[in-house]
Amino acid sequence: TGAGAAVMADLVARSLVRRRVDGRYEIHELLRQYAQAELVASGREAATRDAHARALCGRLLASVGALESSASVEVRARLTPDYGNLRAAMEWAVCHWAVAEIEPLLLPASTLWTMGVDPVAVEMWTTIAAAARERTSDMEDGPEPAVRHLVAPHLGFALAIVDDNEAADAVVEEGLPFLEAAGRADEVAMCRMVQGIDRCNRNENEAALEPLTVADAAFHGPEHRLLRGELLTWLGWARMLTDDAAGAREAFELAYDLCDGLGEPLATAFALSKLALLEDFAGNYEDALERHLAAFAAFEAADNAGGVGYALSRASFTAYCLGRHQAALDFAQASYEGFSELNHHWGLILVTARLGFAYLGLERPDEAERWGLHSLELVHADDRAGKLHSLGPVAGAMARRGDILGLQMLRAIVADEELPQFLGTQIRNELAVAEPRFDEPPEVDQVDLDATIKRLLERPHPAPALPRA
Repeated sequence: TGAGAAVMADLVARSLVRRRVDGRYEIHELLRQYAQAELVASGREAATRDAHARALCGRLLASVGALESSASVEVRARLTPDYGNLRAAMEWAVCHWAVAEIEPLLLPASTLWTMGVDPVAVEMWTTIAAAARERTSDMEDGPEPAVRHLVAPHLGFALAIVDDNEAADAVVEEGLPFLEAAGRADEVAMCRMVQGIDRCNRNENEAALEPLTVADAAFHGPEHRLLRGELLTWLGWARMLTDDAAGAREAFELAYDLCDGLGEPLATAFALSKLALLEDFAGNYEDALERHLAAFAAFEAADNAGGVGYALSRASFTAYCLGRHQAALDFAQASYEGFSELNHHWGLILVTARLGFAYLGLERPDEAERWGLHSLELVHADDRAGKLHSLGPVAGAMARRGDILGLQMLRAIVADEELPQFLGTQIRNELAVAEPRFDEPPEVDQVDLDATIKRLLERPHPAPALPRA
């Protein structure tokens, strides 16, 4: 609006706005509503909203380089108080601006919210996508795709990161044909990445390889370095869960090199945490724990709940493998709190199972069983590998109480071809612990694991209580 310090001081003196302790200004809600009505009556609403949008979107564009650098945490902190303003600005832009003016805003906004694993990302992109749908067809620019289709990959990305896979798939599948027809290679690649992430979240890792590989082939411009680093961490995960250790290492190391080369601390920490998984996969648990905790320190310094959840969940796994079961419990508890804040479904599935394994290590089978059953409840209906992993603490608890069925279940889980080697690590360890507890372990009887899971979930069982460190 062009208001300077003198105007603001006059408004403060008249008690029309207030100056906060952080130096920003605010207006009472009733006054804001009155002023908005007066603005509409004056006929200047559209011009004022457009000026607001250009000022706020200008701040976002001015931050692009910094968001991909060592200054990203500081820049996010500086922009956070303006998230409401940024959302309003983006809503106005996608409704009223030319496509050529909207395009440069979308990837920076994803970098700010989604790649920062910010819990507000889904809320932001949902309202921006809704605004884009309000744009009338005669406002589209010639052969360009509708703005709502350009927004779709970014909304899908935000939904995928918090494991809302059905919604993410629906969003990108709607927009993908239009983006392909328009020859929008970058947006098509982003849709493919979302499809790959969704499949990873459902533990369909073999199926995730194709869309992730296709997307990786498209992301080679300098503007894609951070996004490609994100993609490669998922590609490496899919390869690791399909027992391709060499392919996983290639993807994780390239992701780390890209992110570390930019100096962006959050993306680098995510890549470092994935490198630590390679050490877990190889059984180098001391090295793995050191890397997980280094990633955790970076996430904690950035106050990033999602990253804290990832790093500490993985540290819990590693501590369990080292026999440090109290540490495994403490790490899993803190991870559970982080994933709960983010409402990340797949993260919660893994960490609830890891809470169960930590309790097994502490010889507290009742708590272990409760957390294992809770993990089973969370697993996607079609995710059989996830169900087998979550069943591990339940079977281990039964075996530690002397129930021979628990031992038979552990043997059947380990022998099941659908269980990835990495997800079977703790279950194999529980089997090794359980077998010596039975004087003459019987031969493996045929255990119908699917029927067992169904029966376990149908019976009443108490909800687990979050442990206290």
